[in-house]
Amino acid sequence: MKRFNIWFWNLSIIKISLIVSILFFVFGFLATKSHLLEVIFNSLEPLGLILAVTLYLKESPQRRKKQKYEALLTIDTAAGIKSSKARLVALEDLVDLGVKLEEIDLSNSNLIEIEINGAEMNKSNFRNSTLKNSTLNLCKFQKCDFSNSNGSGTESMNSNFSFSNFKDSNFNNSNFKDSNFMFCSFNEASFIGADFTGANLKGVKFENAILNGAIFKNANVDIEELLKAEIKKAILPDGNIYNN
Repeated sequence: MKRFNIWFWNLSIIKISLIVSILFFVFGFLATKSHLLEVIFNSLEPLGLILAVTLYLKESPQRRKKQKYEALLTIDTAAGIKSSKARLVALEDLVDLGVKLEEIDLSNSNLIEIEINGAEMNKSNFRNSTLKNSTLNLCKFQKCDFSNSNGSGTESMNSNFSFSNFKDSNFNNSNFKDSNFMFCSFNEASFIGADFTGANLKGVKFENAILNGAIFKNANVDIEELLKAEIKKAILPDGNIYNN
């Protein structure tokens, strides 16, 4: 089977069309035991369908490669532009194609309500970007820069943000259930009302952060470090509300 796959993808479209045509005519003739001319005429319509399907499969990798190139070009072209609908669509298309987008520069970008579930964007730059009401579930954002970004209302459950920088960012009322924030910097960031239920916040820096009303139920977090932040009415890992 492996040899057949290699042989198939290395053949030209013309050769494949020829082989499919010959095989179809031969098998059609042997099956019906009719005159060759009659077989050819009766086979024209189904033959066209088989050829169309074969050519579609043959060209699919080329179409995917072209789509990926055009989407990446759109993102590069939009660099430095605050708002770009084309960039949003391109990002969503690339994620749907399963393309890894590591080290992408999206600083100063308007990414409001973007939906890129399952994105792999490690080491990317979101500095000063707007991610309000975005949907980023099951994503990989390790070692990313979210400093000075506005992601209020974001939903990002089961995502990995480890070693990322959230300094001076705003992610108020966001949902980060079961996400990984190990060794992130939350210094001077605002996470008012954010939900960190079941999240891993080991090693996170909270100096001068504002987390009033945030939910840390069943979260893995260093309480001593957490108390360096403002956490009025926050729900602690044990389920108690912080009232000091």
